[in-house]
Amino acid sequence: MKRLDLYKLKQALESLGNIEGVTFAYAIVKNLKLLEKEIEILEEVRKPSEEYLEEFQPQVDELVKKYSKKDESGNPEQVQVPGQGSVIQVDPDNKIEFEKEFAVLEEENRELVDIRMKQLTSFNDLLQQDLEIELVMLTKEDLPKDIKVVELHGISDILEDI
Repeated sequence: MKRLDLYKLKQALESLGNIEGVTFAYAIVKNLKLLEKEIEILEEVRKPSEEYLEEFQPQVDELVKKYSKKDESGNPEQVQVPGQGSVIQVDPDNKIEFEKEFAVLEEENRELVDIRMKQLTSFNDLLQQDLEIELVMLTKEDLPKDIKVVELHGISDILEDI
């Protein structure tokens, strides 16, 4: 299993919270704990430096607000993005101006940006690496009768004989 697969498996396991069966539930909870521990390590690797968060990110946020679509009151419109919640996006009509100012901002903060880019590259490389993790496996007999195909497919990494 690649480290990237941890996120998909965690999401699939979390979606099974209402399915009954003691052995099944035990395996789900146990595996979630194992996955959360590994994902916590990955997230720590991905986390931007304090300097980046304090110096560069606020400038980017202000730039996005400046070029975002505005509501009737002049406030930036927020858009729901799956997995990210409510975010402010650059108005497509302002994209060129935004990109010009963003390029200047990046150049002014070149060292921080380069460090962050190297960090994200390392993180992405790490996601592609194989991971040895001892997951609690389930047999066909452990599966609830009402499990759906899409749910079963999502947890195929913890199914024996597949």
